[in-house]
Amino acid sequence: MVEELTTVLVVEDNSFSWEFFKAVLSGLGIVSEVARDGLEAIYMLEKKTFGLVFMDCQMPNMDGYEATSKIRAMGNTFYSIPIIGISATVTDEIRVRCFRSGMNDVIEKPVDVDLLKDMIDRYLPNQETGRVNQKAANLDGQINFDDAVSLLCKEMKISIGEATNLLEDFFRISKQLILKIENASTNGNQADVAKYAHQIKGMASMMRLRKIQAIADKLEKGGTQMTWELNQLKKVLFAYVIDEIEGFSL
Repeated sequence: MVEELTTVLVVEDNSFSWEFFKAVLSGLGIVSEVARDGLEAIYMLEKKTFGLVFMDCQMPNMDGYEATSKIRAMGNTFYSIPIIGISATVTDEIRVRCFRSGMNDVIEKPVDVDLLKDMIDRYLPNQETGRVNQKAANLDGQINFDDAVSLLCKEMKISIGEATNLLEDFFRISKQLILKIENASTNGNQADVAKYAHQIKGMASMMRLRKIQAIADKLEKGGTQMTWELNQLKKVLFAYVIDEIEGFSL
């Protein structure tokens, strides 16, 4: 029963985000499982006891708000389980909506590792996170892939394999997004350029890749130097992964 109570349910439809959560939680010694929408979350909660739920607010089929309301209506056990919302932005309006749906708290994407540990400390008080009081590692374009893996292991307390998989996923997804940015730019669709750049920026923040995050932020905002920023982003990405990820090219 103890093992069940310390299992965390991550409800998230974005594969990169839930891999990030699973890796960080694993590094803290916490078992986690994933539901890809609100409907699946309800089904899993009916079958098993979880000690904490991280619930994405925006998902297909059933979003986090509706799922949380339905979970709270399922009875006393389900009313008491801590549910932490995950939102791309956390405004006063979003926060109120989260609380009205029955969520205990809400955190913003991209998720900060230290804030994630704060939530675990608060809502799983018997779970030791092994927190280290230090600033997050600042990975920039001057270090190589192996250095990034090592620093990510230290920051997130995850294994080399988990860090490697996360970074490889980040670079492969970023490559796909860059192709979409180039296509959107060619067609003069700045809205899509901003959307895809925002996705790269969010993932880079989670991976502590600050230089990539900064360039993607400028690209998201657009302007007369958009082509230059895109070329810089490709240059920095390639500097990390050259000869490290099989078949990777930009």
